[in-house]
Amino acid sequence: MSIARAGVLLFILLGACAAPATSPWMDEVDRVGNERSKNSLPAEDGEAATGPSMARGPRLGNCSRRCSTSCIHAVVDPIGEARKPVYLVSHGWHTGIVVRRADLPTAVWPESEDFPGAEYLEVGWGDRDYYQAREPGAWLTLKVALWPTSSVLHIAGFSGPVASYFPHSEVVELELSQRGFERLSGFVHDSIDRNGTVRSAPLGPGLYGQSAFYPAREKFHLLNNCNVWTARVLRAAGLPVTPFYAITVDNVMSQARQFGKTIQSRPASN
Repeated sequence: MSIARAGVLLFILLGACAAPATSPWMDEVDRVGNERSKNSLPAEDGEAATGPSMARGPRLGNCSRRCSTSCIHAVVDPIGEARKPVYLVSHGWHTGIVVRRADLPTAVWPESEDFPGAEYLEVGWGDRDYYQAREPGAWLTLKVALWPTSSVLHIAGFSGPVASYFPHSEVVELELSQRGFERLSGFVHDSIDRNGTVRSAPLGPGLYGQSAFYPAREKFHLLNNCNVWTARVLRAAGLPVTPFYAITVDNVMSQARQFGKTIQSRPASN
């Protein structure tokens, strides 16, 4: 088997089941969502009584526990349910996801308490050493390219319009159902390595503004990089994103543009 073919096979396996271990939080989201889907709408003509209607919009159903954040089932959204906005931000080589702090369910992201007064929280994931380094250098770059490494989450708190805070970044607005937002929040919550504690202590200051790094649970490597992680988070929320095609920023953003609203394009290079 060639190296390229082996790499593709490895990526498929990782993309299918490399999500963080399940938790009581994710189990509860599944239970609540299933109860909602049972009681939301009657079956349409030609549709099994227990089967969801694709025409009424995709939502996450009760996926296999081993692939709970990467496989998607269509489940009916209750009529008139409010949508919650999240934002996908391109940083050139890296992507971040922005949520309104007030939308986070109780007990999710206790680390958000480190950002009092922030209207929004942006989260990104990456290699532990490379992401935190101000000048990574050739050795860190080579290490990231060749070996699976430990990872971190970067969380930044800010207030005001998202596009104004990131004036040089492309920003795409995405809308999620309540259930989809809970799944997204739960995915990120379970990504943080709290080592048995309720709240993780920051490893150090972040890259800009009011921000910090936190230890994360997964291994970083070329086929599970920051953009693939972002795509997996969005897919967990029920959005039609394919992590297999999300190795680069352009791949992630181009997929998001197809169902999201671009509220700011990245300025053209001089």
